Amino acid sequence: MRSIALLCGCLLLAGCGGIKTTLTKDTPLCPDQEGGPPMAVVRISIDVEAKTVTPKTCYVHSDTEVGWYEEKGKPFDARFKLKSPEKWGKMKYGSKPVGSHQETGFKAKDVEARESFEYDVTSQGITLDPTVIIDP
Repeated sequence: MRSIALLCGCLLLAGCGGIKTTLTKDTPLCPDQEGGPPMAVVRISIDVEAKTVTPKTCYVHSDTEVGWYEEKGKPFDARFKLKSPEKWGKMKYGSKPVGSHQETGFKAKDVEARESFEYDVTSQGITLDPTVIIDP
């Protein structure tokens, strides 16, 4: 009985964080300017070959699902530098294959005032340093 309770607790924790929506090329890009309406899900595109993250600065509201998307299927890691943008405190996100692309993501935590979250994206020895900004 104790092992069943422990397994259930682990499964609950494993489900914490991340995004529930599968990203596509049609998922809207994260806004690169402040002041837009809240969106349920946004995409940050990673192009390892071009060495770009689009947008470089991503503005979202609390509770937005934010997903990184690498179209060519190249694995990547996203690591926040100082603090986590999601309520469970996760700092590093490794991509996983979904069809022909790679993706990972998080749900933006509730904030009382605007907060910035700097992070690095690393793939194939290339590191890029964009930012996510969460508004309440």
